[in-house]
Amino acid sequence: MEKPLINIPSSGSIFIPEKVFFELPLVTPASYDPFLIPSKEQMESALQEEKVKESEESKDDSNSTEVGPQVKPPSIPTNLPKPKESVTSQEILSTFTIPLLGIEMAIPTPEVITTSVVAAGTASLITVAGGMATQTAVNYLKKIFKKIFTKVLKKEVKEIQKTSDSSLHNSK
Repeated sequence: MEKPLINIPSSGSIFIPEKVFFELPLVTPASYDPFLIPSKEQMESALQEEKVKESEESKDDSNSTEVGPQVKPPSIPTNLPKPKESVTSQEILSTFTIPLLGIEMAIPTPEVITTSVVAAGTASLITVAGGMATQTAVNYLKKIFKKIFTKVLKKEVKEIQKTSDSSLHNSK
């Protein structure tokens, strides 16, 4: 029996790729337009102005002879406060460089860390509480159904025994 010949190429013809470098993705922080909420005093003044306008309109409406629903445009308070500082779309993020790798990583702000910790804690609390409540309910149902099934099975066994006893007596 002959041994098969194996053709192994020389190392000079093997393709050895160069080092591959992957660029890290660039992350831009989320930008948003600030949403201004009027202060309590501004809301109260706007409501008082609205009440005064309504009372004037009701006096005018009582003198008019028009019949039908009256539609008034919604009033929007125009005396909103100006923002004290403009929010830029790019905030300066604190970063640190991972030793040995030389990769620069962004450190999340304390607000982000707090939000994520609270969200994770809430989710785990709800999950554990739901599991415990479900386990208690299932154990209670198991007790009830066990009693019901044992009663039903005992009745069935008695009926089977009666029918088997009666069939034995009838066959003799």
